Parts: sequence; structure tokens; C-alpha cells
Amino acid sequence: MQQCDVFFRPESIFVCCSLQTVDGIWIGSDPVVKLPPNASPEVLGKATIEILGASRGGVPRPASPALPTKQFLKKVGFRSWKEFSRSAVNLIVSFDGTKVEIMPMEEL
Repeated sequence: MQQCDVFFRPESIFVCCSLQTVDGIWIGSDPVVKLPPNASPEVLGKATIEILGASRGGVPRPASPALPTKQFLKKVGFRSWKEFSRSAVNLIVSFDGTKVEIMPMEEL
């Protein structure tokens, strides 16, 4: 299974890779792609496929995962998760090798 998050914000769209730990927990990771808010469906689709390709399972669970990481917040240009998630719509995109599933998240 491969997975990524897509965050739609007024000024940008962020496509963020997820890794699955040996415990089955999904954690955010690089790479992260930043797109303009008016990115075409083709551009968004290509970015999502690229990020899904970097997603993998079986990674060790971090000793003390900080969610989100300071590195992630710096990369997307925000100081806090609260600031980043304000005005954001989040979709989780999963690929199991045969089908794609898109799940909207109600609240960040």
C-alpha cells in the first residue's frame, strides 16, 4: 500500500508522502511537492503519482515522532500545524497496486 496526503490551501496545494511503519502507523515524510492553487488536474495527478511512488511500508517507528515535524513545517513555510491546517482541505490518497482510493478528512 502506498499513501500520500494532499492539502488544498488558498495559496498552494501540497502533496506529501506518507510512510507506513512496521507497526502499521502512517507517518509523514519527504518528498513534499508544492503546487500553485490553480494547478491543472494533470499537474496534480502527476505530482500525486510521483509522491505515491516514494511511499513505502516497513519503516522503523520513530522513537518520538513529532507530528508534524519541524522539518515539514519549515518546508511548507509555516510555523505551526494550527497555522498550516487553518483553511486547509485534506485528502488522503491510497494506492494498493490495483485501485486508487481518495478519502476526505473532516478535520485536521
